[in-house]
Amino acid sequence: NDLWVRTGSCHADGSRLSAPVQLTCGSSNEVDPQYLPDGRVVFSSDRPGHLDEYERRRSTVLHMLDRSQSVLAAQPSCDSGEVVQLSFNQSHDRNPIILKDGTIAFSRWEHLGGVNKFPVFFMEPDGTDLFVKFGSHSGVNSFLDVRELVDGRMIGTMMPLTGTFEGGAIGVLDVAAEADNANTSSLQLTGTQVIPTGRE
Repeated sequence: NDLWVRTGSCHADGSRLSAPVQLTCGSSNEVDPQYLPDGRVVFSSDRPGHLDEYERRRSTVLHMLDRSQSVLAAQPSCDSGEVVQLSFNQSHDRNPIILKDGTIAFSRWEHLGGVNKFPVFFMEPDGTDLFVKFGSHSGVNSFLDVRELVDGRMIGTMMPLTGTFEGGAIGVLDVAAEADNANTSSLQLTGTQVIPTGRE
């Protein structure tokens, strides 16, 4: 799975594309692309080739494609620019989005000992200032596909990690106020059943 720009879509500068353009190539899986305002693309990829410590699947971590730079020697020569790995995780980093202030938000699978969750992390586009922003203390252990709301809060899928096939409730996360606590499950917008917080 490589990154492509679809016919009829636009470059970040507003210019139109007349035909599909392949941005990356090779045998890796590359998903969840998001444009930065300067035209670079952040995405999740299993390019590094390491296996996660739990399911022994190839882990996806965040990368940045810069089409204004030359292809690096360590990457496929048919890529459309320099690809640099931004995050480093034994498990998966996925669903990156670009926030209004240019920060990247994404879901990170943390699995170590008794910890098994997907909190929301923030980082700068160059990979610095990595910090867990929401989900370390909440009553729900997984937050995926988050999106930013106008007021600074976020909306996303809230779920227990196991037995849901990535299904759950839509919820509002008060990330701006860092209201990350055991009552997070009460913030859900859909469904009539409160999301379970344990393994039952």
